Amino acid sequence: NKMTIQNKVKVKEAEEAIKQWHIGVFNRDPSVLSHLLSDDVIFNAPTYWKERKGKKQVLMVLIAVMSIFDNFKYHRQWISDDGKECCLEFSASVQGKQIKGVDLISFGPTWKVQKLEVAIRPLNGLQLVFQEMGKKLSVLQDSKL
Repeated sequence: NKMTIQNKVKVKEAEEAIKQWHIGVFNRDPSVLSHLLSDDVIFNAPTYWKERKGKKQVLMVLIAVMSIFDNFKYHRQWISDDGKECCLEFSASVQGKQIKGVDLISFGPTWKVQKLEVAIRPLNGLQLVFQEMGKKLSVLQDSKL
């Protein structure tokens, strides 16, 4: 299955967006992440079924996550042939507990994140993330982000 030149260009665009995503995550810089999110971005969390919608809501979740994850690293990434979908494998620790997970990212037509879905394992690590995220989000919601 040969990739077309047009798709190679799209994959390069996706790679650049992912590079910026990494900069925002590793520098814990909400302004970089905000620039990468579409205004109507959808976030599916591993800890609850209901989607969060909109840049402000999703950015609040990302800020909370960055504050509870230690030793965060991306390991592998996959990009679809059209560049519109990618999967980023990560690891981190939360209060000393190791977790593994994936970020599933869908890009819109201007290479902004249209949808972000996260999966985390093991279960006891996910439960700890749920507890810590609840604490952080309640503080952030009260702080007029």
